[in-house]
Amino acid sequence: MGFLGKLLIACICVINVFAIKAADATDYFVFTKFPEPLTLTRQQVKQLYLGARLQVADIKLEPLVLPAGHRWRAVFNTRVVGLTESRINSYWAQMRFTGKRKPPLEVESIKQMFDLVESKSGILAVAPSDLVDKKLYQVVYQFTE
Repeated sequence: MGFLGKLLIACICVINVFAIKAADATDYFVFTKFPEPLTLTRQQVKQLYLGARLQVADIKLEPLVLPAGHRWRAVFNTRVVGLTESRINSYWAQMRFTGKRKPPLEVESIKQMFDLVESKSGILAVAPSDLVDKKLYQVVYQFTE
């Protein structure tokens, strides 16, 4: 087998690996209970989770995060915020020291997260798409693992 044959086989293997990864990818939703239609950009979601304030229709948007080490949190941080957990911790240490911003409320469990989203309009949370009922919640941003 010549060079071109080996190259073709290598390309096919790489394509198969990416196809398998894509098939295993999970969609995630940033969601809320909100009375008005609302869509956010990746940049807006990132800013909210890094302590920026955003108010829509007189309702302040408030993000929730799961505990450090939780898989959903890690995926969100790398895919949407663009930072590792250690970089985010450094960021929040600096923000606390300067008093400029407060970190998102950290919940202890998935149940607590859904309970808080249910209890107050404008609470934002992140979960895999198969756990978020679009009839009950409004998806404001979607991303893939």
